[in-house]
Amino acid sequence: MDYTTLSLAANVFAQFLASPPDAKTWQMLKENHVLEEWFIDTQTPTCEQGTMLWKRSHGEESSDTIAADFTRLFLCDEEFLKAPPYASFYLESSGEIFTQESDDVQAVYDAFSFQTTRLIQEPADHIATQLEFLSLLLKSAAQSDAFAKHISQFIAIHLAPWMTSWTVDVQNNAQSLFYRGLGYHIQTYYELLIETFQPNVVPRIIHRKAS
Repeated sequence: MDYTTLSLAANVFAQFLASPPDAKTWQMLKENHVLEEWFIDTQTPTCEQGTMLWKRSHGEESSDTIAADFTRLFLCDEEFLKAPPYASFYLESSGEIFTQESDDVQAVYDAFSFQTTRLIQEPADHIATQLEFLSLLLKSAAQSDAFAKHISQFIAIHLAPWMTSWTVDVQNNAQSLFYRGLGYHIQTYYELLIETFQPNVVPRIIHRKAS
């Protein structure tokens, strides 16, 4: 898989995890069959499941349904978040946010002079921010292979330790077809990253899961 394609996918995922598609965007996605013809097809069971769910979502779900599920998964819920988008939830013993985990990710961003408005109010280890950063690294890697080692390190240290646990939480706990499909597509994407960059994954303890 070429770096440009991987960069584009990471950027799309980051947008869907930063906020749900509004009514206008959702209509545009349906009219252009964007999610029915997802451009990464590994012909694996997880990829096929994600595509099937997104195709059903196009015909069966409204933007309001998707937005409500986004809220309960990633923002707030009467009991607890169903798929907390923070590495700290999974990797820190306290389960709190704005911890050493987020500080460590922020240090990587600072080293590359990476800025995004999300960092004003969200901790650096939010999955949308990490994917946005990864997208920029991949875009740079398409121009220079020197960035590949930085991508491998970022995956090994900051994504791999918790990505599988988080995608399983999304798959198990999402009520919308859209976000359940997203969980499967990001799992497929993560497996592609591992295959492409062969990172030396740093083992970490998963202190908690949401499912």
